[in-house]
Amino acid sequence: MLRTEGIEKRYGGVEALAGFTLDVPAGSVFALIGPNGAGKTTAIKVLMNLLQATAGRAEVLGVDSRKLGPEQLAQIGYVSEDRRLPDWMKAGYFFSYCKEFYPGWRDEDLAGLIRLFERARRPAEFHEKPSTQPRRGAR
Repeated sequence: MLRTEGIEKRYGGVEALAGFTLDVPAGSVFALIGPNGAGKTTAIKVLMNLLQATAGRAEVLGVDSRKLGPEQLAQIGYVSEDRRLPDWMKAGYFFSYCKEFYPGWRDEDLAGLIRLFERARRPAEFHEKPSTQPRRGAR
């Protein structure tokens, strides 16, 4: 279940959400539909505690959205429209956030995941295609 009461979110003088109130009972199917800039992503990010609301309150699964824990996060599926990591975010920070979503998370697998993702973010010399020039001595 989702419940919001008067959620507002401002970025400086820009109002992204104004008085967003909603009540979605358990077992419902619900969609946020609207034009770009309507506040859909902002609303979802407030519900997921990825953004703090300027005003108002939100509950997800009966819990204040600012206090979502592993039990609630394990029941939520969320895929951001922007699946890239922000430039400031290191893989280790991202994985420590994701860990809360997975009760069966194994810390011993984390080091390998971090190496894999950090390598993918390195400069182009690590991703160059093999040379098509013949090697010395090759014909």
